Amino acid sequence: MDRSGCGDGHRGGMPDKFEQAMFEYPARTGPYGTWNFGPNDYTSSDDAREIFYDPVGVSPDNQAHGVYVNPNGTARFAIGGWNSNPPRSGAG
Repeated sequence: MDRSGCGDGHRGGMPDKFEQAMFEYPARTGPYGTWNFGPNDYTSSDDAREIFYDPVGVSPDNQAHGVYVNPNGTARFAIGGWNSNPPRSGAG
């Protein structure tokens, strides 16, 4: 984070300035989803994705058994907007 609220809140001990700085930090979307802060929103994550661990699958990183699987590809779901499909697992 290039301009998080850590400076003002840490140095000056002013939590209100830290809070305001975090609220002013622009929403960002990247490989770990969309992050945003705002009044009454003190957690960063605005979306999520479904993953499961498949102990039989082969990891593309080290060719060993055991891999995390993204059953919905790159799809992410807004908090409160999860898809209606039941969760999946390595068993099916």
